[in-house]
Amino acid sequence: MYATLDNPVDTLVPFSHGVAKDPEPCLETRKLRRPRILLAEDDQEMRRFLTETLRRSGYNVMEVRNGYGMLDFIGKGLASEAGIDLDLVISDIRMPGANGLRILSALHSHCPTLPVILITAFGNPETHEEAKLRGAIAVLDKPFSLNELLAILQYALQRKNTTRKGPGLHDPERSNQ
Repeated sequence: MYATLDNPVDTLVPFSHGVAKDPEPCLETRKLRRPRILLAEDDQEMRRFLTETLRRSGYNVMEVRNGYGMLDFIGKGLASEAGIDLDLVISDIRMPGANGLRILSALHSHCPTLPVILITAFGNPETHEEAKLRGAIAVLDKPFSLNELLAILQYALQRKNTTRKGPGLHDPERSNQ
């Protein structure tokens, strides 16, 4: 069952290019709280809209306004004992500070099972392919359907909680079969 705006999902439960030495803080299953999503979007109106939509759908959303904010959030998480306390990341690709593809690589070097959804107004086949190779669950071209975003988000969280397989690009066509 996929999430929609009328049927929100509320029951789901520095850079380094090396492999994480201790990925456990990224693997914890947190069933007693709302899933935590980090949203990185430099367009203020889009960020507010997505944040409100996700919160109404039952998610705990932390937002950052650019790549600098994302890098700061990740750095603080890696420096803490708890690690990066997130269930999913949604990031714009083109932002001041660091682009979403670079952030994707950094996240997956430390938290290989953390699902990342990328969004972009400048999508092209090369960008989608690069995102796939770096481990994105999905790349959505703006404007995108909120129902599609919520469905992919639910899929990614369910997959994260039921399997430890490496990341791969979500193919909405194949998941509907």
